Formats: sequence, structure tokens, C-alpha cells
Amino acid sequence: MRGRKPAGIVAGTSPVTKVPPAPTWLSKDAKAEWRRVAPILVNERKVLTEADLGTLESYCIATGTVREAHRA
Repeated sequence: MRGRKPAGIVAGTSPVTKVPPAPTWLSKDAKAEWRRVAPILVNERKVLTEADLGTLESYCIATGTVREAHRA
């Protein structure tokens, strides 16, 4: 890889320090994925920020939709 390499990963601003509850409008499968992934991102990896919550929600919706379609 060319160019300057980053010295390290810098933590984002406004980190999420407590696992937020899954949004109420998510499907059952999407909520299950939220409950599986959110603790990993907050407690283990410490990488989730306020700005990432929308992306996490979209990921969970997509995963839930795929699981529902697979069952159908």
C-alpha cells in the first residue's frame, strides 16, 4: 500500500458507552441481530459512536429481511 500509513486508529467522537436498546420498529429478526451485535461493538471493541447507530440499524434491518425471506 502506498502513501502514509495511519499511526493508529483514533477513537471516534461521542462514543456509545452503554448498549442502547433495539429500536421498537425493528422486526423480531432485526432486534435479535441488534442484541447480538451491539454488545460486541460497545463492550468488546469499543468502536460504536452516535453517528454509527443509523448504520447499525440499517444492517440489522437488512439481516432481518434476509432471514425472513429465507424462511419464506
